[in-house]
Amino acid sequence: MANYPSMKAFTIALKAMQAGLMPFVQGILTEQSNKLAADVRDRVQSQGKSSTGGSFSPYSKGHIYKKKKHGKGVYGQKTDAKNFYFQGTMWNSFTTTSVKKLSPTYVSAGIDFVGSNVYKSNAELEDIHSGRESQNIAAPSQQEELDLVERLEEQIYAYIESVL
Repeated sequence: MANYPSMKAFTIALKAMQAGLMPFVQGILTEQSNKLAADVRDRVQSQGKSSTGGSFSPYSKGHIYKKKKHGKGVYGQKTDAKNFYFQGTMWNSFTTTSVKKLSPTYVSAGIDFVGSNVYKSNAELEDIHSGRESQNIAAPSQQEELDLVERLEEQIYAYIESVL
């Protein structure tokens, strides 16, 4: 931290830090929301686990047969746990959709599916699969949310320390 020769100099530095804080937060929120989306995607695809830690319902026998018959590239090979990876287009589109400054002291970020598949939008596909599972298949877990907050805190504290 810097040493200030007077309270006036410290106040000027504090106002400069305050003016740059929200734009900084918006930038890191975009970056960290993309990391959160990647964490959710990895959990569902690699482990087949919901945000509560449980497994999703199993694939149908017909779908398992198709996956095994056609192999990787057409349907994928993972059949032990449902990962909603049919042709990859849905999860490849899971990303930060918006970061908005809603007030001088409040920002918001959203992660969701963008783009479309052959017949439906990826958001519609997520709604269909979430309805079948009776839970949001793309919801972050409590630990993923805590990790996001921790990363944001670290970066914000580092910014404040570097400016003051």
